[in-house]
Amino acid sequence: MKVVALVGRIGSGKSTVRQMFDSDSRIITLDLDKYCNHMRLNNPAYKQALVDTFGPDSLDPNKSISLFLDKVFLDQTEYRRLIDVIEPFLYSYMLSQFDLSVQDGSSDMIVFEGAALIHSKQLLDICDEIVAVRAPESVCRNRVIRRNESRYTNSQLDVLLMRTNIDVCVRDITHIIDSHVPITHMKRSVEHIIQRIRHNDGFKQDPTHKIAIYQGSFNPLHLGHLDVINDALRTFDEVVLLRCRNAMKTQDDRFEINKSMLPIGCTLIEWDKSFVSFLDQLDNLKNVTVIRGIRNGVDLQYENDYVTHITAMFFATFHKTLPPVLYVPCRQEHQHISSSGIKAILPFDELYARGLMVI
Repeated sequence: MKVVALVGRIGSGKSTVRQMFDSDSRIITLDLDKYCNHMRLNNPAYKQALVDTFGPDSLDPNKSISLFLDKVFLDQTEYRRLIDVIEPFLYSYMLSQFDLSVQDGSSDMIVFEGAALIHSKQLLDICDEIVAVRAPESVCRNRVIRRNESRYTNSQLDVLLMRTNIDVCVRDITHIIDSHVPITHMKRSVEHIIQRIRHNDGFKQDPTHKIAIYQGSFNPLHLGHLDVINDALRTFDEVVLLRCRNAMKTQDDRFEINKSMLPIGCTLIEWDKSFVSFLDQLDNLKNVTVIRGIRNGVDLQYENDYVTHITAMFFATFHKTLPPVLYVPCRQEHQHISSSGIKAILPFDELYARGLMVI
C-alpha cells in the first residue's frame, strides 16, 4: 500500500488532481481539509483544543475566517500553534485510514490532500511519495477569486497564497503536476505518476537536479559508453542510463548490465517502450538534457539524423518540445569500440572482447 501526499497552493488544482487519482478504482483519496472542518463541527476534543488555544471565535463560522487569516496566519508563532493543534488529530486519522485500507485489501494506494501537509513533517513522514500540483501564483489567485467570489479580502488571499507556497515549505517532492495546461495533459501526467508509483521504476526525478538522459540498447555496455557517462557526470547531477530495445537490432543474447559497475550518480532503467514515452512521463523537462555518445564524424551525422527523427516524433505524439541535446564524444583510445563490433569478435576472441565491455 503506497501512501501519497498531494500538496499545492490554494487554487493550484489539487482537488481536480485528487479526483483524477480517485477515478482509479484501486486508489482511495481523502481530503484532510474537509476532515478538519468535520472535526470542528463534530469532534469535542478538537473543538476544545481550538478554543483552548485561540478562544471561542475559532468555532464561530462568522468570525473564524477573520481570526485565522488576519491574525493567526500572519504570525509564524501563532501559525505553528495551529499546526500543533491539528497535527495529532490528522496523524491519527491518516494512520487509521491506512490501516482500514490495508484490511480491506481492495486498494493499493491512498492519497491524502490537505493544506496541513505542507507544514507538518510528521504528516509527510507517513507518506511514501509527495505529489506537488503547481500553477503560477496569478492563476491560483484568479481561480480562488472565481471560486469564492468575495469570501476573502485581497490581503487574506495574499496570506493564503503565502502560507500554501510549496516551493518554500515542502522538501523532497517526488512528482510534479503542472495544472496550468489542458485537462488532457493533466490526466496523462496523473496516469504516468500512478504507474511510476505502482511499479517503482527506481528513478525519482529531483526537480532541483540537472539530469542527463543517455538512451540506447547498450548491448553490450562498453568502455566508450562509460566514457560518455563519466564525462556527463562532470556537468550533470545525475545520468539516467535508459536501456531501450532497438527494433533495428537483434535482441538475441541480450547482455546484462552490472549496476555495481556504473559510476555513482548513474541510474540504470530498463525501458521496454519508446524513448519519447519515457520523456513524456517525466514530471519536469526543464532540467533535463538528452545526451548522445559519438565516436567520430560518421557517428555525429547518424546521431544528428536520429535526433531530428525523435524531435519530430515527440512533438507529433505528445505535443512537446524535445529537451536540449548534447553530443558527448568518447575518449580517443576508445573510438574504435562498438557494441556490434564486440559481438562480432566475441566468438573468436572472448577474452579480448570482454575486456572492452563493462560487465
